[in-house]
Amino acid sequence: MKLNEKERAQLYETAQAYVASETEGAFRNEVLRSIEEQADADLYDRFYTSLAFGTAGMRGILGGGTNRINVFMVRKVSQGLADYIRSMVADGSVVIAYDSRNYSEIFAKAAALTLCANAITVYLYDVIHPVPMLSYAVRTVHATAGIVITASHNPAIYNGYKVYWSDGGQVTPPHDEGIAKAVSNVSAASIKNIDEKTARNTQLLRRVPKYIDESYYQMVIDSLRRKDVFERSPIHVAYTPLHGAGNVFMRTLLNRMGVFVSTVAEQEQPDGNFPTVSMPNPEDPQAMRLAIELAKEIKADIVLGTDPDADRLGIAIPLDETKQSYRLLSGNQIAVLLCDYLMTTWHEKKGSDSRIPIVAKSLVTTDLVREITERHGGECCDVLTGFKYIAGKIGDLEQDDRKFFLFGCEESFGYLTVSDIRDKDAISSALSAVEMICHYHANHTSLQQRLDEI
Repeated sequence: MKLNEKERAQLYETAQAYVASETEGAFRNEVLRSIEEQADADLYDRFYTSLAFGTAGMRGILGGGTNRINVFMVRKVSQGLADYIRSMVADGSVVIAYDSRNYSEIFAKAAALTLCANAITVYLYDVIHPVPMLSYAVRTVHATAGIVITASHNPAIYNGYKVYWSDGGQVTPPHDEGIAKAVSNVSAASIKNIDEKTARNTQLLRRVPKYIDESYYQMVIDSLRRKDVFERSPIHVAYTPLHGAGNVFMRTLLNRMGVFVSTVAEQEQPDGNFPTVSMPNPEDPQAMRLAIELAKEIKADIVLGTDPDADRLGIAIPLDETKQSYRLLSGNQIAVLLCDYLMTTWHEKKGSDSRIPIVAKSLVTTDLVREITERHGGECCDVLTGFKYIAGKIGDLEQDDRKFFLFGCEESFGYLTVSDIRDKDAISSALSAVEMICHYHANHTSLQQRLDEI
């Protein structure tokens, strides 16, 4: 890379302008250091472009510059979101959640204060929460939109900013396009701000009501199809939250159902550096290694793993009764097992219910899901890749009293077994998976045997 004098002057001017606008010292100092060292290549990489608001938000490497994710970029996107919301409604509100990643809490508060400065009411979680609980909260408080600060299952150097709309699903057209356009029109000078004390005193900044967590727990428990099997067939679970947001919520629900759960100690505490894994993704065998080692030690009946924002679910199962070897299931295998269990259970218990169960899957997910669904009297629909399209299908079904949503899945470890959430939910899906293994255990079979039968 070689810049002429004019290009170099513009680059340094852009960098100085960023420094003047960035409120987080660590990011500001990164850029100041490069300016002082006249590190043209580094500055160019940081400023040659600006992170764009994509189909559902923004994701990037943590650091100083417009081509990184930092407080300034979070405030810029939040100002664009505020402008879009104010163009749609007079009195908007937004729920904000964040996961365990580095700077997630700082970004969440920066987003909240920018929105509050635009007279938008913000409900901000006090502690880390999973994506599905943000979706549930948006719907429960009837918010205009929602934000989750997370980079999902990406490496530790990343963070991100996901936007949800009032239905609880990630934004789709025309909202994503409208927000993106509004963000592109935001300048540093147009970003509004307010101090936290003023925002709280004026009730623009509020805590998410505590009853929402309890309401979520009860909703998930009420959605279970065979609650009695938890008592009749005690199951031992090995679980890893992969240093993320799932730990408290997964263990709370499993404990309430009387399930004995052991958590990987090395991965139990939230840690944005993810020190035990290269990538906190339950699809990755390396990420699930410690959980499987724990399972062998305690003779677990099932292994569960969730990514940092607890929307993706990984499962491993013992190959035989000795529980010395475990098989990490693929996303398609998990989808097939859950679909089969939910469809057969519905068929057995439907009674006089004449409604048709609907299963929604992404185009790239195995067609065995369709075959299972149709064999048991349901309908399966394909949607574009991205769980927001499954969320859209659930919304459509609300207008059709002849049908109801039963299950949604995508092969990249995303599942949904409840209709009150509009994104993939590793927590409620895990409860369904444990219910499933309890049922098979009570009937003297295993998930491996059932998978072989299918």
